[in-house]
Amino acid sequence: AASNLPYDANLVECCRPTLEGGSQGAAVLFKRCPDIDAFMTFNDLAAVGVLGTCHEMGRQVPEEVSIIGFDDIPLARIVRPQLSTVHVNLAEIGGLAMQALLTNLAGGEKYPDYMIEPGLILRGSA
Repeated sequence: AASNLPYDANLVECCRPTLEGGSQGAAVLFKRCPDIDAFMTFNDLAAVGVLGTCHEMGRQVPEEVSIIGFDDIPLARIVRPQLSTVHVNLAEIGGLAMQALLTNLAGGEKYPDYMIEPGLILRGSA
């Protein structure tokens, strides 16, 4: 929205949050939009699946296609090229969830709002 880019449903594909799901989703998107040059997935496993499909199709990452996942799982540093990803602090999220539960049990605010700050980790795939 900030860049004035319109939403394009052709560039969105639902898939399972697995290696296979990411691979299948990427294949569908490449068939639908052959010139696609970037993927943002909802988790790192799906992103690694996209990476595999790019390799199978002869698409060079990051020269032709950029890929960014979400989670920063250890696998993101093992694959080649290493996966760029969005890191979230799971310990912080767990602590906030416990804090919300304890607040609720003590009769406090039922649904408190919390804000977490994710971080972009740029590696070799973008």
